[in-house]
Amino acid sequence: MMAIPGSKSHTIRVALLATLAEGTSVIRNHLLSDDCKAALRAVRQFGAQVEERENEWWITPPEDRLHLPDDILNVDNSGTTMMYNS
Repeated sequence: MMAIPGSKSHTIRVALLATLAEGTSVIRNHLLSDDCKAALRAVRQFGAQVEERENEWWITPPEDRLHLPDDILNVDNSGTTMMYNS
């Protein structure tokens, strides 16, 4: 479980790191901005399972490896998400 400060930058980073971790990560106190929602979409496109609960994200990485997205990775205008996914 990770309780993070309600920061856009921290939320995006921890969502992406959870995609690379072993097992399910529980993220609490995340910020719910448009950029953070874009990062969560990217996590899903890489094959992670995301369960959104009240004030928590449960992110489980793919069992074997990250998947290449079938389509363009649309991060809207989230520069942080784009930078970490490049």
